[in-house]
Amino acid sequence: MTVSSKKALSKSTPESTRWGDKANRRLDILVAARQELERAGYVGLNMREVAKIAHVSPGLLYSYFANKEELFATLYAERLVEFQQEMLALCERVETVEQLFVELLKAYLPVYQRYGREFNLFSLLRQPEQFNPEISAQLSQTAMQLMGTLFKSAQRLLGEQDAGLADLPQPHLVLPMFWIVLGGLAEHYSGDRQHLYGHDPDTMSAFIAQTLLLGLRSQAVSHHAASATSKPDSSQQD
Repeated sequence: MTVSSKKALSKSTPESTRWGDKANRRLDILVAARQELERAGYVGLNMREVAKIAHVSPGLLYSYFANKEELFATLYAERLVEFQQEMLALCERVETVEQLFVELLKAYLPVYQRYGREFNLFSLLRQPEQFNPEISAQLSQTAMQLMGTLFKSAQRLLGEQDAGLADLPQPHLVLPMFWIVLGGLAEHYSGDRQHLYGHDPDTMSAFIAQTLLLGLRSQAVSHHAASATSKPDSSQQD
């Protein structure tokens, strides 16, 4: 996201844009769409209402975004870029894997509630013909960058926190496992189910992180022991 687009998306109300200024007109539409999304959610996101807020005709709006899904995908892509920057700062700040998991849930929860709960965008992206290729590419690229940032941070923290975890048999599965659990937590704390047990997100995410790490350490110890047993004894070979 450019500096100008960040500034535009931070505005509370679209401003009057000169005729022919397509770049700023597009930003006006995105500001209006984000405002309407925050008010009504994805289900209530209405193209005519967005056009009204942005001071453009519905026809002009559709010349920029073919449908509601494409407009939402653009907003999602912009938010992921922002979230990626937030995660870079977070990964530099945290000192343990547990802290990373707790803070990640805290940051991800409002993003999921706004963009992920009512609309599975990535499932729809399996049908790329429905989207502008530029939007699809930005979503995919930003999602991969985000995963890479989190993977490097988790890898660093695991190494600093517990050297024994270097012996994990399938280390590439650790981050996907945490991310899947994180998605389940986000869904749980986005609806009525959160009231079933009465535990707040920070307490539950910390407990889950600690429990998962105990399981990973057990795997690492078992794998190390098995590897040591399977190695031939050099003293017996002479």
